[in-house]
Amino acid sequence: MRMMIPRYFLSHGFYRNAVKEAREVLPLTSTALLTVMGLIAGMIATLIVTTFIESNAARLLLGRLPHALHAGVIALVDAPMALTVLSGSLILLLTALWITVWLVIVRRQAPLLPSQALMLSVWPRWALPVLLPVAMVIERAGPLERPIGVVILAALWIVSEIWATVRTTLDMSKVTGVRGWISVLIWILNPIVLLLAGFIVLSLTRLDMTGFLIRLSAG
Repeated sequence: MRMMIPRYFLSHGFYRNAVKEAREVLPLTSTALLTVMGLIAGMIATLIVTTFIESNAARLLLGRLPHALHAGVIALVDAPMALTVLSGSLILLLTALWITVWLVIVRRQAPLLPSQALMLSVWPRWALPVLLPVAMVIERAGPLERPIGVVILAALWIVSEIWATVRTTLDMSKVTGVRGWISVLIWILNPIVLLLAGFIVLSLTRLDMTGFLIRLSAG
């Protein structure tokens, strides 16, 4: 691991070749990192949810939910630890599904070990541990500063996740030698990309509601 960390940041080509040749895939380390990053992602998601759940826009949206679902959401928000574990587990599951998609699609052209795919998908998410202290500072901020800080944190998280998926896709393409359009297709199938695209499309198709919710939150 001591060799792979500097390789990843300073000599990425050597890092990629080491993974391609399965010389240093570090399955236990990658699994541990995936678990830790899932927990950190869950903590950040919990901070975002608990910050905005009291906003006027959130109250409006929650009021439109069925009673049972509304009660379930409130119960989760009132149990931050459970919300952290649940959201972190969901993120880990989505990551695992995307890794599986890669393994299934490239298995005939360039067989890929699960440990190789895991390493190529986990290591690009190095920004998550960096965001953790930022989240801890924001959590202790005042009632006026905290929402602004959470918006910035959420934006940084989204950017880091998009970059991680791009980095993983580029590395996977180099390691497996799959065609460019296949790599782009698999990148589009990433759950984070799909959710973000769906959110953007929904926001653009309902501009009146989007604007109303933004004004409501700001108020």
